[in-house]
This record gives sequence, C-alpha cells and structure tokens, in this order.
Amino acid sequence: MLSVKLSTMASLRAAAIVAAGLLLANCASSGTGSTWGSGLPKHMRPIQPETIALMSQKGMTASDPILIRAFKKEAELEVWKRGRTGRFELLRTYKICAWGGNVGPKIVEGDKQSPEGFYTIRPTAMNPNSQYHLSFDVGYPNAFDRAYGRTGSAIMVHGDCSSAGCFAMTNSQIEDIYALAREAFRGGQPAFQMQVLPFRMTPHNMAQHRRSPHVAFWKNLKEGNDHFELTQMEPKVEVCAKRYVFNPQTKDGAANFEAAAQCPAYEIAPSIRTALAEKDHKFEAEKATIVAQLDAAEHKEIAEKLERTLARTPVNPVLMAEAKAKSQRGGLFGAIGLGGKDEAEQVGPTLVAAAALMPAPAGIPVPRPAPERAGAVATQVASTEAKPDSGNRSGWFSNVFSFDKPEAAGEQVVVPASNADPAAAIALTPAPAGLPVPQARPVVPGVAPAVPAAAPAADPAQEPGDSWWKKVNPFSAAKTDKPAEAPVGPSASLTPRRAGATAPWATLSADLTEAGAEPIEAMAYVAASKGDRAARF
Repeated sequence: MLSVKLSTMASLRAAAIVAAGLLLANCASSGTGSTWGSGLPKHMRPIQPETIALMSQKGMTASDPILIRAFKKEAELEVWKRGRTGRFELLRTYKICAWGGNVGPKIVEGDKQSPEGFYTIRPTAMNPNSQYHLSFDVGYPNAFDRAYGRTGSAIMVHGDCSSAGCFAMTNSQIEDIYALAREAFRGGQPAFQMQVLPFRMTPHNMAQHRRSPHVAFWKNLKEGNDHFELTQMEPKVEVCAKRYVFNPQTKDGAANFEAAAQCPAYEIAPSIRTALAEKDHKFEAEKATIVAQLDAAEHKEIAEKLERTLARTPVNPVLMAEAKAKSQRGGLFGAIGLGGKDEAEQVGPTLVAAAALMPAPAGIPVPRPAPERAGAVATQVASTEAKPDSGNRSGWFSNVFSFDKPEAAGEQVVVPASNADPAAAIALTPAPAGLPVPQARPVVPGVAPAVPAAAPAADPAQEPGDSWWKKVNPFSAAKTDKPAEAPVGPSASLTPRRAGATAPWATLSADLTEAGAEPIEAMAYVAASKGDRAARF
C-alpha cells in the first residue's frame, strides 16, 4: 500500500515538473518575441492568451464551433465563435497581410486573384506542413465557381505574409487561427464556413461600386451576408440556376440542388423573409441617397476640371458658356456636346456662330459662313446678281458652306464683320502643305483682258454633271468647253491681284474664280481643312 502511494506521488511530481517546464517554455518564448508555445510543433501550439481571454469574457470554450469571414477591400479576417446563446458572436478580427488582385471573383488559374463566395473547410483541408508556415485550403472552386467554368487550385489562408491569390497572414496570426479551427474540429464541428466578400456590404460600398460589372454577383453575395447578420447563425448554402440560395426549405425535404440546373421549389422561413425585406428596403433607400451625393460630387469635379482647362486654354466665350451650361445639365458628355439629338440640334447653330467670332488658326483660310447660320453676328451687306438654280444640293457641305444656294437679284448676303474682306484674308493666307498651287498666267502688256459674253442660260440636261467637285477642282476649267463667267460679288476683287499677288493662295483663288467656283472663300477653306471637323468648328 505504501509503495502504491509513493508511486502515485512520484507520478504527480513528474507531471508537475513537465507542466512547469511547458509553462516556462511558453513564458520564455513570449518574452523573447517568438510565437506563443514555440516549444511545441507549430500545428499543435495552443490558442494565444489574448484569444483565450476574449473567449472567457464572452462565455465561449475552445471547442465551440467557429465561422470565418474575410473582407478583401478592408483586408480583415474575422473569426466568429458560437456563444452561450447558441448564436455566433465576433471573437477576434485579424488584419490580412496580403491578398491577390482586386475586388471581384477569381476567374481562371493563374490570374493571381483571390476568390469571393461561400466556402466549406473540413479537417482534410488543414495543412500542418505548409511551406508557408501553416495553412488551410479555402475550397475554391466550389459548385458555384464550377458552374461558371472558373478554374484554379490551392487557394489558401496561410502564413509568411505574402500572396499571389491567397489570403496571407503573419505567422503568429495563422497559428492562432489554425489552433481555433483545430480545437473546433476536436469539439465535434465537422466543417466550418468561410464567407469571402469583396467588402463590407454597406450602402456606401455598394454605391461606390455601382458601375462594376460584378454588381449582380455581389448582390447575390449580399443575400447570404444579410442572412447571417440577421440570424447570427451559419446559413445553409445551396447553388442552383448558377446562383447562391440561402436557407432554402423544400416541401419534401429531399429536393436536389444542382448548380447549373433550375432551382427546385423552395421557400424561406417567413420570419427571415420579412426581416430580409425590411433590411433591404432600408438599405436601398440609404444607397439611393448616397448615389445621388456621389453623382453630384462627380459632376462638380468634372465642372471644376473643365474650368481649370478652360482657364489655361484660349476659348471662344460663346463656346465656354455653352460648355458650362451643358456640364451642369449632363456631366462630361453634356459638356462636350453629346447630350442627345435634340441638344445637338440646338447647339449646332451656336457653334457655327461662335466659330465666326474666333480668330482663324494660322495657315487656315477664313470661310464665309452661310447666310442662314450667321445669327446675330455683326454683318456687312453685299449685293449679288441672280444666278441660275443648280438643283437640289442641300447636303451637309451645302448646309455648312452654301456652295450652290441660289441667290435672287438684289439679295442681301450676310458676311461676318471680321471677314469684311475675305479676299484679302485669303490672299494673305499661305496654301496648306501638299495642295497643288497653279502658276500665275503672264499678262501681256497693253492688252486689256477680254470681257466674256453674258453667260448662257443653264442647260437642264447638263445640271447633274455640275458636281461640287467640278467646282472645287482647280483643273476642271481645262476640261470643259463652257466659257468662264466673269467673277462677281466679293470674289471679284481677286482677279486684279493675279499678276502681282505674292501669296500663291491668291493665284489659286483667282484660278478657281475664273473656273466658276463660288463662293471662293468656302471652297478654299474646304480644300485647306481637308475635312477636319476640328478645323471647321
């Protein structure tokens, strides 16, 4: 009997010595800055003292089930644990050291993107021999991911604080998370859920990302988020019709959910459904308010940028006022004149009138605006003689430059005051690069220029042949037997300048005038700008 007591006492003494050794080892490791319990294999180290203290405050035990939530934008990983009430409560939040890519789902192997969704982690996913200290597999791709053909593998929560698509933690953090999962498995939890969300599902975050192509997917994730936040219970997750379904209740209880197939008949508990509807109503109302504020801020920012740009750039005041008005009504697209068909029709004449007020760029001839587009611009009046109607040519060029608008005798032609002498402006303007310049014809001294006879009446049979190109082409006069008409109107002043003009453009203008082109200023402008819309307006 005495020997039995001595043996028992020896065993207790030995156990006490071992326990004291472990305690000293833990204290020593903690004091040196190493991870808690470094005297043990890393996958067997105990839950950290700070976490144990939190569990004690919340009435939790090490063996209680856990649930993990990860928020990519905020870079936070939460461990929830079931408490005394039977509902999950937040135990501890860890800062994620690194995660891959941007907010949005993982699509394909190698895209270095961290996934988003609802995943299940079982004991077989735990890896005590990870090359990244410790790790467990998230479970990507799940049934939802596979329904969309998404690929990838080995997406882990691990240590070493580096990631190319995983969720990386510090070594101390992964040891604590690993220990919590290990003890929950030991306590009988067969698997725990990991919810990976792009960000916290707040009205502000959803409003900020309202233009993302992933909005529909995120709304589906938000449904699961709302189920969990309302019930604080792990939601049952199914996949059908290529979307997540949360807490479904089927009538017979044996319906199969297939990811790519239509959903079977199911319903959600009335209490949960009512709470979800109320939560969603408040959410959408708050989100709408935030969206309006964000839109207003964006419009203000666009207007301020426009102001700064206009302040640095010489701009016609008419165009500036129009741009300001449009930026207030329709944002950036309104500011640049893309606010719709009606607005485009209204702003068109304004742009033409404004162009008449703007100084012509160097090297570009000044056009004579069409009479109906001159508006309230200061004008000069010049009389012209009647010309035969050349047919219906009311195309775009005719509307802008009035190539063949018939003018009755005595009709008043509106000419911008800044272009009072368009012939002089053209004579002083160099020809654009690459445009053929006809040579001036020698004038025989003492011989007066022949005065051509009156122009014959227009031959209707020849009208279709008088294309606008024939009039613009400086060499067309050599290809026709029609006698050249005497230049009339504002262009007539170009003819006496032919011999003594120093600018080659004046020579070309005179030749075009003799070829019958009118109005010479508009055609010279077309030839110079070569169809450049920016130069025209």
